[in-house]
Amino acid sequence: MKRELIKIGYEVAWISIALNIVLFALKYWAGLTFHSVAMIADAWHTLADSLTSLVVIAGFWIACRPADEKHPFGHGRAEAIGSIIIGTLLAVIGFHFLMESLSKLKNYEPAEFGIPAIIIFTASTVAKEGLAQISIWAGKKIRFPFLKSRWMAS
Repeated sequence: MKRELIKIGYEVAWISIALNIVLFALKYWAGLTFHSVAMIADAWHTLADSLTSLVVIAGFWIACRPADEKHPFGHGRAEAIGSIIIGTLLAVIGFHFLMESLSKLKNYEPAEFGIPAIIIFTASTVAKEGLAQISIWAGKKIRFPFLKSRWMAS
């Protein structure tokens, strides 16, 4: 794979990490401020997106390595292993928040909402959609389906 194409994959993943860390901080703050499990859960999901971007970087680095004696067909299976890691991570986080949500329902804990929460979620939605479109474009351009499929799962 050409060096320019490899650079695109890494850049998109690092941009995703930076953006998701900022969004995590904003959503987590809003969730704590407004006592919202949904907002806190979404914040952790956003942080998980940063972790999945790290998995994408590792998978990309491994998958781009040339064939060798032990791997005569190359290292393309790194994509499948990365997908399993991402799926497991999201399942664990989802289960944790399912249990926490059930606990809040059982204890009748109300959530408060305000204008800052709406602004944060709107900005987050726009930013994440833009990042998804860039990742899908980059995945197609460099022919690396793992980069674009990661967004189909989140």
